[in-house]
Amino acid sequence: MKLLLTSISFFILNITVQGQTYQERFNAVFFNDTVDVENVVPILRAWEAAQPKNAEMFIAHSNYYFTIAQEEQMQLTTEPPSQGEQAFEITDDEGNVEGYLRSVLGYNDSLSSIAIGYLNQALEHHPRRLDIWFGKCYTLREIGEYEDHVETLKAVLALNEEDPDSWLWANGEAFDQSRYDFYTSIHEYCSALATSDAPMNLIIDAIETSITYFPEGTELINDLGVAYFYAGDNTSAIDAFKRALATNEEDMTCISNIAYIYLIEGNLEESRSYYELLLKSDNADDVAVAEEQLTYIQNLESE
Repeated sequence: MKLLLTSISFFILNITVQGQTYQERFNAVFFNDTVDVENVVPILRAWEAAQPKNAEMFIAHSNYYFTIAQEEQMQLTTEPPSQGEQAFEITDDEGNVEGYLRSVLGYNDSLSSIAIGYLNQALEHHPRRLDIWFGKCYTLREIGEYEDHVETLKAVLALNEEDPDSWLWANGEAFDQSRYDFYTSIHEYCSALATSDAPMNLIIDAIETSITYFPEGTELINDLGVAYFYAGDNTSAIDAFKRALATNEEDMTCISNIAYIYLIEGNLEESRSYYELLLKSDNADDVAVAEEQLTYIQNLESE
């Protein structure tokens, strides 16, 4: 099943200007190695004057301001660079590493706000455009507005619950459920949030809210367990993994997660029982992990 896009797409309008649509003129100057600010802005202004409520016009404005809002920022951390990442070492007089200076992508607050503003205008006039709702979710997460991101995700879930059959997609076309999977996209947004630097309480809130709408969503419940684990709440993590396992008894990821948490908590009996279940997996890697951990448990018990 093809996933819903996590960014806003651009579409051709039926408006023509000197033989070209506004969208064609915009694409010609926007999709280059560098944004041609001098030529983009007049096109956007003319487009907005001609079609002040057009959804694709709002999308183009938002993408433009989102793009020019990006700026390089220098970040000082104590975390060593990952493989392939470039960073300057900061050392003391004796050569001891005290930190790392790296370049990261940031966003100008004022320009980002303008980008979000155009998406809000689009949704005011086109509240059933699911692609714009998801575009707003994506933009908010990218600029680090995690609380607004979660609230927007909740709004999408509520609207879908009220009327799942009247969503529109790109260029105002009817949302094709046979091509896109709403649940999978919600899960992807929750997973992306979980791997961001968002506060853990917001990550858990987003996943728990999504589960209320998709109580049989094994992937979401499993994600909730992972979130609780990283929050240091092993009891809630195990409960979540067992809930996920109840919806899919053959979910080896849940089985492995439960076995591991019991192991690090020292509950060898429970850990062994779940690793024995993992031995039944069709995946050779799962079986290898189970065998290794069962041997480790046996050695602990014999000490």
